[in-house]
Amino acid sequence: MKRLIAISFLLWFPFIGFSQGVLDSNYTFTELNDMLEGARDTFRQKDQLGDEDIRRLADVYFLLAEYEESRFRHKRSFDNYTQSLRYYKRIQDTLQMFNIERQIADRYHKIELYSESLELYEELLAHYRGINDKYNEADVLFEMATVYKDKGDIDLEQIYLKKAALVNRSLKDTTLLLKFTMERVDNYERLNEIDSALIFAFRAFKLSNEVDNKEFLSSSLYKIGYLNKLRSDYTKAVKYLTEAKEVIPMQPYSENRLKIYRQLSDVYSRVNQYDSAFKYSTMGGSLSDSILIKDKRISLDNAAIKYQANENKIKLANTEQDKQQAERENKNQRRILYLMAAGLSLLLILMYFLIRFYTQKIRSENVVNNQKQEINTQKIRELEDNIKISSMQSMIEGQELERERIAKDLHDSLGGLLSTIKLQFDSVSSHNGISEIKEYRKANSLLDTAVEEVRAISHNLQPGALMNLGLVPAINDLINRFEGEHLPDIHFQPIKIPDDLNNMTVLSIYRIIQELFHNAIKHAKAKEILLQLNSEEDEMVIEFEDDGIGFDINNLKRKGMGLDNLKSRINYLKGNISIDSKEGEGTSYLMRFKYK
Repeated sequence: MKRLIAISFLLWFPFIGFSQGVLDSNYTFTELNDMLEGARDTFRQKDQLGDEDIRRLADVYFLLAEYEESRFRHKRSFDNYTQSLRYYKRIQDTLQMFNIERQIADRYHKIELYSESLELYEELLAHYRGINDKYNEADVLFEMATVYKDKGDIDLEQIYLKKAALVNRSLKDTTLLLKFTMERVDNYERLNEIDSALIFAFRAFKLSNEVDNKEFLSSSLYKIGYLNKLRSDYTKAVKYLTEAKEVIPMQPYSENRLKIYRQLSDVYSRVNQYDSAFKYSTMGGSLSDSILIKDKRISLDNAAIKYQANENKIKLANTEQDKQQAERENKNQRRILYLMAAGLSLLLILMYFLIRFYTQKIRSENVVNNQKQEINTQKIRELEDNIKISSMQSMIEGQELERERIAKDLHDSLGGLLSTIKLQFDSVSSHNGISEIKEYRKANSLLDTAVEEVRAISHNLQPGALMNLGLVPAINDLINRFEGEHLPDIHFQPIKIPDDLNNMTVLSIYRIIQELFHNAIKHAKAKEILLQLNSEEDEMVIEFEDDGIGFDINNLKRKGMGLDNLKSRINYLKGNISIDSKEGEGTSYLMRFKYK
């Protein structure tokens, strides 16, 4: 039946216009292309083109643009809007011209061409003010405010919001007032004023019911639920988020529905209802995968639009012949793009199913296992952790006391004895003239080495610079001892070191860094090391990176003492450690612990 309608339409094409209600979204793509070919045939058969001929071609391009836009093919939609605008300008159809410029301005906004978007909105604003169209004037002012918000210019955003609100006072338009109210909710949320945000969210809910707008109603319910989650009122959060899910219109690739699924999953997880949390997590994951595929296709279109806008600034041809020549030149490019798009689509579909299969499998296994393990082992784990931490504290404190005792014994006893022997050697050399004997020189050299080794061992066991000068000088002293021709370059960045660290904390930090240097040089064979010390509020942060050989942290063939020592020190400080390493790609450590 629709095919008969389209054929009848083409037969009557020369005698009708499109400006009065032809914009019908029920035409198929094939029918729209048939209409376009019919309009082009009219162009070829006539020497002189009349306004109705031009209008027919402009309206068909407009129909094609609307069709492509509804299917998220933004590049094709943008091209058809541009062609339609070109022909409407030739017949001075201002209503359609500014309607299309609104569409193009919105597309520029979405692909972050803010200057081009604002230029078009300024033209629209001047037009609507000229014809005293208060409704569209307020709406354009509001859209300009959102552009400035996304651009990061908060001051101009507030100025244009106030201008839009001022125009709307005389209109008292509920839909515009609803947009302003939702914007106020976002502003208060950004300022972390949750109670004020909730007040305006309920106002938006009331206004949405007045205008019977399901999208705004769902958005206001979502905001109420989300804000209640921030207040830890999870019962209300579940209630309003569920209502938002029920109200939101069913649309493909709905990012608003995805946000609702994710928040419901998070809230149910917080109240330990893991079955519901998993259900919404799975629904959100499936929807997210679909949106990801759609967004990748849209990003290709947006990139093409941005390139076209930056390079050509929408060049308008003067004759139909120029346009036909451009279409012939683009036909081959479109074929190549279609082939590339087809190949990319197949690849994305394959990746989607693989990712979806493994993601669902991993999620299901993790949720079931985590629930069982957490219920059965939580109390046991807490008891074991307390026992481990207590024994660890005693062990580390005893270890440091024993290090101090051994260091003093080495320095005072063996170090003094070796120094005395050295003096005796020097005395014998000066009196007996045996310094030229090869065996004497070798023995003297070994004695020097023994003195240095005892001094180094004593220093490592109980670093004097740490007790006398402080943490940063002690680390610099440690770094100096690692400098040499075949040793790595070490970059130390002390950013913010608190002054009130106790002695055991300072000593533990020093031991941790000492162990990290040892591992990076001896085991990782690093050529460059970065160490950063910082504090954030009441936490100390240690960041350590090397470019060594790395290792697989999930498949260690031999578990050395280095990592155990590190974890013991961090557990003693009641902190946590994060290790990121891959074979051949170096290792990074991030350690945090409270020092107050």
